[in-house]
Parts: sequence; C-alpha cells; structure tokens
Amino acid sequence: MTNQPSDNSPDHENTMEDARECIASSDRLSERTKVDYMAQIARCPVIYNANGLSDISADPTAFCARFPKKKLPAEHFKSYAAYRAWRKKMISILKHLMGDFVRATDRQAQNDVWSAVSEEWVRIRPGKYMGIIAISLLADEARRNGLEPKDLSRDWIIRITDDINTGRRRAISNAIRLLEKARGESERLDMLLGAQPLPDPAVIRRAGITALPAHLDQQLIALVDARCSGELDEISNEFVGGRAVATFNSYRAASRKYIATALQCGVLSPDCPNIADAFEKPVFIEVMRQWIREDRRGYKISDRSKRSYVSCIMLLAAGCGKDVSFMKKALDTNPNMKNGRAEANTMPLDTRNFCSRLLRNRSSEMMFKSLHIRFREQAISMISQSSPRSFSENRIVQLGMLAAFSAIALWGVPLRIGNMQSLRHKGADPSLVLPHGARQRAHILIQAQDVKNRKPIKAHISDGPTRALEIIAWYLDEIRPRVPWADRSNYLFPGYNGELIDDASLREWLQAHSRHLGIPMNPHNFRHGLASLYLRDHPGEYSQAARLLCNTPETVRAHYAWIDEEAEMRKVQEEVTRLGGFLDEPEDE
Repeated sequence: MTNQPSDNSPDHENTMEDARECIASSDRLSERTKVDYMAQIARCPVIYNANGLSDISADPTAFCARFPKKKLPAEHFKSYAAYRAWRKKMISILKHLMGDFVRATDRQAQNDVWSAVSEEWVRIRPGKYMGIIAISLLADEARRNGLEPKDLSRDWIIRITDDINTGRRRAISNAIRLLEKARGESERLDMLLGAQPLPDPAVIRRAGITALPAHLDQQLIALVDARCSGELDEISNEFVGGRAVATFNSYRAASRKYIATALQCGVLSPDCPNIADAFEKPVFIEVMRQWIREDRRGYKISDRSKRSYVSCIMLLAAGCGKDVSFMKKALDTNPNMKNGRAEANTMPLDTRNFCSRLLRNRSSEMMFKSLHIRFREQAISMISQSSPRSFSENRIVQLGMLAAFSAIALWGVPLRIGNMQSLRHKGADPSLVLPHGARQRAHILIQAQDVKNRKPIKAHISDGPTRALEIIAWYLDEIRPRVPWADRSNYLFPGYNGELIDDASLREWLQAHSRHLGIPMNPHNFRHGLASLYLRDHPGEYSQAARLLCNTPETVRAHYAWIDEEAEMRKVQEEVTRLGGFLDEPEDE
C-alpha cells in the first residue's frame, strides 16, 4: 500500500497541500476519482479566501464547522446540490488524509459478530436489504470502540452523541430499533445480539435543557412575570407598560438556561427552597465559567448571547433584592462580555455576507425580491402534478405559506417572525386588513404591546406589478384551506389545532426551500436585505430605513453603517487612482 496518511506529529498541522499530496499518491482511488478530488481541492483557496493550499487547515472538525450541511456559500456555488457534492467529496478527501478511510475499510472487512449480524439481516430481508446501511453504520461505530452487540449500553450511546452528526445518530437509532424488532424472526440473530435487549434508541437525542424542579420553575415564572408585566394602574386596576411576549420569552429562556447550568454544575441544589439563592456570587461565577468553557457543538453559547443572558439575569436578581454589583462588573470587565457587547452592536458576519451578496449581485437581488413568486410557482407546479401522498400535500402547504409570508415581508413590511406568525385576518380587530372597496388598500395594523420595541406598526401592502396582494389572495383561496385546522383559526398562518403556527416550522421551511433556490434565507434576512438595498440607493438615510424596520435610527446606523463606509472607501480609492494619473479626469459638463 502506497497511500500516505497524514503526518500526525505533535508539531505538524495538516493542510490542504498535505491533502493534495495524499490524494495524488493514493493507491486506493481510481485515476478518475483522483482527478475529481484534486479539482475540488484546487477550489479551496478561493472558497477559503486564502493565498494557497498550505495556508488552509485540513482539520475535518474545523471543516464541518465552517461548512455545515444545511448552509450554502452562495458566492461560490451555483446551487445547493453543487455545494453538497463538493462538501461530500472534501470530507472523503480529509478522511483519506487522516487515515480514517483506511481504518474504516479495514473495520468493514473484519469477520466478526457484526459481520454475522449483517449477513443474517440480509438473509431475513431477501431482495430488499432494508436497513442494512443503518446497521453497517451502527457496526462501524461499535467496532471503532471495540464493542460487540451484547456490549452496547445506554451510557455508550449517550457518550457518542456529541461525536457524530445528526444523520449518523438517526441511522444508529433506526438500526437498533430494526434489530431489536427482528429478534423474533431469527433465532440466530437473537443469539448474536445477546440475551439482554439493546439499549433504548430514544436516548440518542441531544439532551435538552435540564428539567427544573417544579418549585423553582414556578418561582422563576413568577419572577419573570413580575419583571415583564409592567406597573399596576390603580385607577383601571390593570398593568400598563408591560413587555412584549418576545421579551418575556427572552427573560424566561435566559433564566432557565442559567438555573439549569447551575444545577448541572452542582453549585445549586435541586432542593433549594428559594430561587433567590441562585443569584449569589459563587453560583453566578461558576455558571459563567461553565458557559465560557463549553465548546461542544450545539451547546456552545455565543458571547453575544452570554451578555444578553447576564443582562436579563441581573434584572431578575435585582427584583429579588439581591446585590448585583458583581454582575455589573462582569459585564464591564470580562473579555467575553465585552466581546458580546461589540457583537450586539454590529451585524453578524454571515448576515453581512448575505447583504453584501444582494448589493453586488443583480441576479441574487432579483431572486430575493421575487421569492414570493418563486414559491408560488413551485406550489402550483406541485399541485398540477400532485399525487395523494401526504409528502406532496405538506410541501404544497409549506410553499404556499412561504409565498404569502414573503409577499408581506418584501412588499408590505418586514415584520419580525413573532409578529408575522401572529397575523390575524379574521375576527375582531384583525392585524391584516384586506381591501373591500375600490379605494381601500390592504394594510397591517399591530398594536404597540405586541411589538418588541413597543412601537405600533401600520403599513400598506404594495399592489400591482409586485403581485404581492395577488399572491396573498391566492394563498387564502387555494392553500390555507388545505391546512386541516384552518376553518377553526383566525390566524393567517394556522398551526396545529387552529393555534398560530410554530416559528421553528416557518424557519425550517424557509431555510430549506430558499436554499434550493440558491439564496439561503432565514426570516430575519428579509429585514436585513431590504434595509441594505434601501441604504445602497439612499446613502445615509438611516431614519427612513428605521421606519421601514420599525426600529430606531441609532440601531440601524450601528448595523448598516458599513454600507456607506464601503461606498466611501471605493470613492476614495478611485480618487487616489485618478490623482495618480491612472484614470481619466471627469469631463466638465
């Protein structure tokens, strides 16, 4: 074998140049595959924005973190399928470099209990081979850890949860279910799996937030309610000046995360009688240390979120009468908290890249402005070819909802997702009022208490060439009636049993379907995209952009000033070039 694995010496960090050399010298790959892999490696300097292959790390973990499966670097790939293909090939290349491919091949060639399990599975599922891929993945993970079927345990499954991706976790879970269910079909399989049942695959899930003891949870809810409900007006006997639901949810999430971490660290006892004890200085410091140390994928908290959490916790602690001076000091002196403040006052890099692409790429801009039309076209196409399968019906509803959602966000007002999912077009005082007369226009009315910054929203929906109102009417006539509970709901986007739709569903649908259109979106990108395009054409008009976003000019300036700064830099560079005699002088009119 002439395949050369990576140099794993402590002082050597593998680079893409090492990967190129490894692929070139491999005797496990065909010449055609080598040519293909070398072409993918050659693209890396441009994709990484690096000067050469030797400047790019070939660490597989870092690669997967930088290029997630559900993310599309649209500036480098024409389609999501092209990106997925490149990513898959690069992961194979890095596995060759690290020797994982060789080791995996050797594991698969072993003649052991797992190979017998696979053979027996194929025998009792003749011609179908259903589940064999999942079983092979389970066998590979078990062999990697030196385990036979009888050695599989719940603790092992939990331990590997953070080391494997979602698809592999699901496959292992499915394999365990299939094998356990098939015990009764084969005595040999039953013997190979061992006398004890295989561990419950339900534990192969990411651990959610620790369940809080009931008494602490109730005290926490009361504390957040007291903070967010406002002041009691004795004349009307009502609370006034209360926070929006989104703000309540923010306080609730921050405080639960804080208490759960304290319980996990052991610095707070589940039997603690008073929630105020959780805000003592030793508890706070240990929780902060735990948040800063956490580096597991899916558990790590950004500095921006840490600072936001601490700000919420500090106000809740003050409501309990606790000293919060040490929390204020942490916000001012801790490097993570200071970085969180900087992040909060600037646009995230991914969002800025999205906006930059809209500003410099005309086709991306036009795709963004016509998302509502594209989603409707896809839904109509599926309706014309629709089969009775529930999969097709679900996708039609998803695309139809996204068409109406996009029509409102693009050509009405780019609402925050909480306000969008709460839109009502039926019942008393609807928030979406449709036109009934020749002079009336469709408009959105949202009261101040339902808006994050406590400012009421009133905006019209554009009609005519934008086709926004036409698509909303189409959605109401053709798509909304397909939702099972639509007839019992006043919401424009009805969810389960007539309640408002879950925001996670809208996010997932938009991310998935827009990614396949080549312009990966999340709901907040409507706000960022429209504001960026407006400020490109109207430099410095932050007050008008703030009106569009229903926000303050100060916030808009903090997040979008880079657009004017980049434009000014280009003008300065052009002027310097002209002064150097490399550009023609502007002609006098």
